[in-house]
Amino acid sequence: MTIEQLDHARACAVCSYWLPMEDNGFQGQCRRHAPRPEVTDSVHMLAAWPVTNARDWCGDFSAKGT
Repeated sequence: MTIEQLDHARACAVCSYWLPMEDNGFQGQCRRHAPRPEVTDSVHMLAAWPVTNARDWCGDFSAKGT
């Protein structure tokens, strides 16, 4: 399935909160909420947006352009 075929679905790829990360567009960051803290090891922490696949979906979906 291509990104173009998802345009009628409630998938991350067509959500206004989703930002593609890779050239192929099948992984991206959900920018719906602020970045969440992640522990990388016992000393370091960082904040990051959740990474999702283009075909994933959630209840916060908002179609691009709305």
